[in-house]
Amino acid sequence: MRWLAMGNLIIRSPLIILLRFISIPAFITINLIFLYTIGFVGILKWIKKLDLSSAASAFLIMIWSFNGYLVSQMGIGALVFSGAYLIVPLY
Repeated sequence: MRWLAMGNLIIRSPLIILLRFISIPAFITINLIFLYTIGFVGILKWIKKLDLSSAASAFLIMIWSFNGYLVSQMGIGALVFSGAYLIVPLY
């Protein structure tokens, strides 16, 4: 459980209970998929609320999914800082 000793770790998810049962790399993957799913549901709600066309919807999903910040955080392994970005569409 040394991973939890990091002072900059911000995980406010019930999934943290999984750390007791699975490895840290598996937890990071599951947490990323969980947060991405929540954000994607938020994007779908935006699309429905704003009544966007198919082209605009596809553009919004691509911009949100392949944002340089998120992709770079995944590339260097600093995903603990990208959790908030993934749930922004819910606000």
